[in-house]
Amino acid sequence: MNKSVIISRLLWIIPAVTIVLSMMFHSQSEHFRDWPFFVSESDHSGPSSLIFTAGFMLSGISLAVASWMMWAHEETITQNSIENISRISGILSGICLCGLAVFDMYAFTLVHVIFASTLFCTGCVWMFTTYKATKESDEKANSQRLRFIWFGGVGWILMTVSMIAATLYHPQWLESPLDLSHVQSYVAIAAIGEYLWAIAIIGSLRSYEEIFYSTL
Repeated sequence: MNKSVIISRLLWIIPAVTIVLSMMFHSQSEHFRDWPFFVSESDHSGPSSLIFTAGFMLSGISLAVASWMMWAHEETITQNSIENISRISGILSGICLCGLAVFDMYAFTLVHVIFASTLFCTGCVWMFTTYKATKESDEKANSQRLRFIWFGGVGWILMTVSMIAATLYHPQWLESPLDLSHVQSYVAIAAIGEYLWAIAIIGSLRSYEEIFYSTL
């Protein structure tokens, strides 16, 4: 199999496997709280933490590089073009993924929240702008990408509204040591939103597999 094909597939396979495996190991550990929980809660200790850190670091670097390479051959890109916004938002999303891998939510709660919040925003921007910039391509793929944009948007709204409410009514949840048990009713909604967003971004990455392959 061609090296470019392997890399373009790993762009979505690595984050998908990272999320599933890290959550699976965490749910069987002594640190497990309750379902549903944030993906970042898996970064506590043991195998789940190693999978989370390595997987998201690799995913972040890969996404940043792929976002740059996607438009590297375009000579007409201007500073305010949709292609450039796609490139910048993809690179920022990659940087945020690396930030989540380095700063876990237990020891660096506020920093982790900032990286996560930024990732959810820039990820939605990347999905939308990349869809607009490649709209002339396959019609079936465009329909899927639009569906993923809606998933991502709904997921982002659920996460944002739920955790803003949690912060307003229970601001102490941000204090150390981190304990999300007393805001689990908010986390339950936000976590579902996070899962929707994750499905959206991974599905979008998969839908661009052929485009990534042609540019890598």
